[in-house]
Amino acid sequence: MDKTARHKVEPAAREADELAQLKQLLFADEAATLEALRRHVLDERQRVEDVAEVLPASIEAAAVDKSRLVKALNDPVDECIRSLIHRDPKHFADALFPVIGPAIRKSITETLRSFLQSMNEMLEQSLSVKALRWRWEARRTGVPFSEIVLKNSLLYRVDEVYLIQQQTGLLIEHLSHPDIAERDNDAISAMLTVIRDFSRDSFSAGPFDTLSTVEIGDRTLWIFDGPAALLACIIHGVIPESARADFQATLEKLHSQYPNDLESFDGDRSRLPYIRPLLANCLTQQSRQEPSEKRGSMGHFLTSPAAAVLLLALCLVGYLIWQHHTESQRLASLRADLEKTPGVVVINVHKEGGKLLVDGLVDPIAAPLDEFAVKHGLGKDDVRFNMSSYYSLDTPIALTRARKLLRTPNTVELSVNDAELIVTGIASKNWIRRAETLEFSVPGFSRIDLTDVEVDEQTDLDRIRKLLNPPETVKLRLIENTFHLSGTASYAWIKGIDGQQLNRERIKGQPIAVENDLIALEWIEASRILDILNTTSVYFSDGIDLTPEGLRSVERASADLSKLLKYAALLGAKINVILTGHVDGLGSVEFNQAIKMQRAEAVKQRFLEKGLVNLPIKIAAGDSIGITGQHDQALRRVDLSAVANTPKWTATQ
Repeated sequence: MDKTARHKVEPAAREADELAQLKQLLFADEAATLEALRRHVLDERQRVEDVAEVLPASIEAAAVDKSRLVKALNDPVDECIRSLIHRDPKHFADALFPVIGPAIRKSITETLRSFLQSMNEMLEQSLSVKALRWRWEARRTGVPFSEIVLKNSLLYRVDEVYLIQQQTGLLIEHLSHPDIAERDNDAISAMLTVIRDFSRDSFSAGPFDTLSTVEIGDRTLWIFDGPAALLACIIHGVIPESARADFQATLEKLHSQYPNDLESFDGDRSRLPYIRPLLANCLTQQSRQEPSEKRGSMGHFLTSPAAAVLLLALCLVGYLIWQHHTESQRLASLRADLEKTPGVVVINVHKEGGKLLVDGLVDPIAAPLDEFAVKHGLGKDDVRFNMSSYYSLDTPIALTRARKLLRTPNTVELSVNDAELIVTGIASKNWIRRAETLEFSVPGFSRIDLTDVEVDEQTDLDRIRKLLNPPETVKLRLIENTFHLSGTASYAWIKGIDGQQLNRERIKGQPIAVENDLIALEWIEASRILDILNTTSVYFSDGIDLTPEGLRSVERASADLSKLLKYAALLGAKINVILTGHVDGLGSVEFNQAIKMQRAEAVKQRFLEKGLVNLPIKIAAGDSIGITGQHDQALRRVDLSAVANTPKWTATQ
């Protein structure tokens, strides 16, 4: 670029730069604001928050012109509802359940209202010819009068109402008519739930298809489904279909007022006391109404006060006759029951001073007589038994008396054969001996036959075991009249067996003999020490000098010999100890013979120094080996040998 052109461009650039600086000074804040607005508009989350903030006010302002708002929301809301119903119809129905019932019932023009029958009406019917006819029918068929009245006068009655939780089948509440007997209501609730689910599953029913009616004889079961609970009504008689609306209304009212309580019910009925009054409205009934024109003059007479008094008098006379008949039957039944009881003889039954007197005889073993009065509906003060005691020969009474007199064990059975008391089973010799002494002394029997009774040796064995109290290591056997003792026990226990006490015991009338094969525990220990001593050797280094091991052998042997002396003194045994010296053969024969005896004597002196002065000890020289000229340390020793006689112990006879 030439110089002239450069001069023209530079002023223009300077002007543009100055203009930009001027804009920056004048419009800097507006530019920042515009940039912030641009970012705000482009931020989708921010736009949602802005709309959510002004939406309530916008809807409130649009509500002024309702036609525009309805027109704008009609299509989207309609589409949302359709989608919800299509996706989850049961959920939508549960939401509308509390309000849809009342809305439907507003369109029903005819409804039936049940009413309770009053007590005055029941009294009027009880004094009518029809009531007398019903009483005769009840008497003839054996059906209670109340059921006859119910069948002929009642159009329908709701006997029971069950409110059951939908999901768990728990019984929320149950109400019934006072005439209905108590039943297991929880079991019935579970059964109804199972029947409903079974019918739905068996027939592949849809979510709105439920079991609604079950008919059994003259009773009908109506079931009404709700989101949280179902209502089951048991109806006696024929009820109009229009009454369903009342039960449905009660269930809807329960869901409307207590939805959460029904949904969260956990089995505690005391938390829902306010449900009973609503369910009580379902216990309705309706009686047959007779047209007034059917009543003629006879009907007016029968309903007049005079007829009422006459019928009341007839009823009173009938009641007195029935009471007298019942009392006579009761007395006859009491007498018959007493007469067939073993050990009771009835002479006379009569009344005296308002009390029932029973004269006769009674065995002391017979059943308590007061129980008969209670059994026949009489109090203990209403009956007085004037009975004399006697010994009954009735077989059941005689057997009971024999059992008490003989004190028979559980292993013995009694029976009767031609006035003889037959005894069978297993018993101890003591019991058999006692029964033999009473052979002709049991009332009601000529004699006692004990030939089929086996001796219970185990009882005798247990008796002797209890007497001896042996330790677990002792085995006790009974062979005929002899007790065999074997095993191990302490010497003190063996010597403590009291032979005289055993001789006082008897088996088959003979004294008990005892054979003793016992071994004292002290003798077992003494035998063990003898075995150890007989394998003991004391070694010498040279001459009569003991090796360290030889000194330890002497110490151990001294302790064992001390124990052996104590056991021998206790058991009465005699002990003999022999010390035999040995050499290895070095030296002359005379020298070796002398050193053998010296070594044995050295060991003996060691024992005497340990206090074994009462121990009989002999010394001896071992067999000569001869002069071999070889040194053998194992042959420089003294061998110890101990023997003891076996003591005898037997039970004192």
